[in-house]
Amino acid sequence: FIFGISLLRHRPHSAAANEVERLLEQGDIRAARNVVTAERQDHGDDPILEKLLGDIECKAGQVDRCLERYDRSLSSDDSLADDRTIRENVLALLGRQEGRKRLIGILARLDRSIVKPLVKQTESEDYWRRWNAVDALEERGAGDKIDYVQVYIRDLRVDSCNVRRSAAQRLKTLGDRDALAPLQEAKKQVDRSFFQKLCVGNGLDSAITALSK
Repeated sequence: FIFGISLLRHRPHSAAANEVERLLEQGDIRAARNVVTAERQDHGDDPILEKLLGDIECKAGQVDRCLERYDRSLSSDDSLADDRTIRENVLALLGRQEGRKRLIGILARLDRSIVKPLVKQTESEDYWRRWNAVDALEERGAGDKIDYVQVYIRDLRVDSCNVRRSAAQRLKTLGDRDALAPLQEAKKQVDRSFFQKLCVGNGLDSAITALSK
């Protein structure tokens, strides 16, 4: 996880942010947490301190707490949408299935610098990383930047027969002949397993027939 906090240097609590950054670089999570606790005692709660606690939770591997704190801090202060630490940490978590609704909600509220990395992640071979990126872009109203044909072609390589069947149906609807060879290769793979063939049904054959015309 990333724990640099450079974007906070000219905001309130910049000294505490610098100290937390230094301590996290050293791996001293307890001391970093103590810095924020002292700052809260002196100045009360605010979104920046909540965000710093999120950085600490991510560094500690407490992912759900990290995302919860990032969610709260962004809800209270939309100027944190340009925070590099939040951006890098949530991108590192993009492959998670658990808590994906909150993760996507955070990605949807970050500034435009998140769009290019998300578009790149739609090309990932990892199913959840790919689809969390797709869902986040759609949530941002940036679905036009997604190459859905390539997304569904990658879905053809997923072991789940339900995913393969759905991908075949989507590719048939999209009608792009670039998907024909991947569909044919997926059919070869499916035909090697009685269970896969039974589960996928005629979805691959139907898509291949439609795109062969």
